[in-house]
Amino acid sequence: MAEYYSTPFQSVCVLLAVETPDRLAMIPSAIETLKNITTIHDSHLSQEAVRTAQNLVRGAREKKSRELASLDQGLAIVGEIIHHPGDDLNDLNNGIEWPTDMAFGDYLDLSDFYGICS
Repeated sequence: MAEYYSTPFQSVCVLLAVETPDRLAMIPSAIETLKNITTIHDSHLSQEAVRTAQNLVRGAREKKSRELASLDQGLAIVGEIIHHPGDDLNDLNNGIEWPTDMAFGDYLDLSDFYGICS
C-alpha cells in the first residue's frame, strides 16, 4: 500500500526543497491529497507519512519565520527614512516596477563571502 501515499508525500518533500513561491503554493494541495489517501487507505505507515509531512512543513515555516525576523531586524537597524517635501521616492525608479518575487537569495550565498559557516 506504500505506493498510494508515497507519491504525494514525496511531492511535499520536493516542493519544500525547491522553495519557490509557486512551488510552496502547491503544498496545500499535496498535503490534502496525502490526507485524503490516508483516509481511504488508513495504515500506520500512511499516518506516519502525514505526520512527517506536517512536521516538515512546520519546520519550513519556522525557518521562514527566522528569515523574516532577520529581515525585520535589518529594517529596524535602518529605521525610518525621512521623507522631505518635494522628494518622490517613485522618481528614483524611473517608472520601473521591480519584481518582488525573484528568487535572488537562492543563488546568493553570503556565508562564504562573510566567512561564516551556516
